[in-house]
Amino acid sequence: MSEKELYRLLDKMEQGTSSEEERQLLYRLYQKFQHTNTMEPWADSKVEASKKRLWNRINGSIGKPQKPGTQKVVWKRVVVAAAMMVGISLLGLFVLRTMAPGPVTKGQITLELPDGTVKVLDSEKSQPIHDHNGNKIGNQLGNQVVFSPSVAIDKKALHTVHVPYGKKVAISLPDGTKINLNAGSSLTFPASFTKGNKRQVSLTGEAYLKVAKDTLHPFILKANELSVEVLGTEFNVHAYSEDQFSEVVLVEGSVQLASAGKESRPSSTLLLLPGNKARFQHSSQRLSQEPVSTEIYTAWLEDELVFRDMSFDNILKKLERQYDVDIINQNRQLSTVKFQASFGKKPLIETVFEELSLVYHINYKIKGNTITIH
Repeated sequence: MSEKELYRLLDKMEQGTSSEEERQLLYRLYQKFQHTNTMEPWADSKVEASKKRLWNRINGSIGKPQKPGTQKVVWKRVVVAAAMMVGISLLGLFVLRTMAPGPVTKGQITLELPDGTVKVLDSEKSQPIHDHNGNKIGNQLGNQVVFSPSVAIDKKALHTVHVPYGKKVAISLPDGTKINLNAGSSLTFPASFTKGNKRQVSLTGEAYLKVAKDTLHPFILKANELSVEVLGTEFNVHAYSEDQFSEVVLVEGSVQLASAGKESRPSSTLLLLPGNKARFQHSSQRLSQEPVSTEIYTAWLEDELVFRDMSFDNILKKLERQYDVDIINQNRQLSTVKFQASFGKKPLIETVFEELSLVYHINYKIKGNTITIH
């Protein structure tokens, strides 16, 4: 998307004339922005002006007398407008970072070091990885990154690997745990696991983990509002921040899940059994499990694209992540319809939509990096 087109959509959103599809597109661009990885100083007069004008409108909306029965509607608009104002700021930064010259890391897998330094992990290279002091912290072998225990004095130092849309990476943690990160994911982990402490990492997105066994140091994965504790096992976690749910599929071993809980709803726990899927609904804070075919949820490891009983909206999100494309759905009747489909290994996005069109009679148009569904 060009800078001019993005600003046009921002202006329409601010003026209240944007369509539902355009708002969806802006939201997805915001999600993509979250997975770009260079935070450069920025300033943009148009973005700042948009923020001020929108803020004035919010204040104006609050100050105006309302007709009976409209208060809830107004406050809903105020909340949405406030959220959009934050979106404008971040999208403005997204524009500057994706359009401006210089060392931009958009579309590249990166490693963020404890001091904020960002290193590009080029999947076509094999090279040692050093921290900002020149200490070797690991090796990169193409699309695989192996981290060794850090010699850093600060044992609380954290590393973060960011994976953009359209990419994947396999990493090995200092304790030997192996993790495959899917597109649009980020993993934060200690530079070194210390004796006597639990091994704790944080995930946003999707990952498959083979946890190294260590009964003295339980492994804890934090994902959104879920905590997954294991001793040694294999499981898949789906926990994208923009989704309304998180899922854990256990291939072997056992894991204990716990929700963070809220004031209105206490935390809950669940012992997940092998061959089962745990689902955590963010709105209700409800944890549940059911038996599943685990290979469906781990197909992405082999670059296979499989949908089982998945809503069309969730399919579109998955396609955007895997192929780094923008999808505008103008056929809202399809949003909640559930689909079954398998596309084999590494299908082209054109092939995916050709088959969806053939089987489900979906009308679409591909123009550059944008796909519109009519």
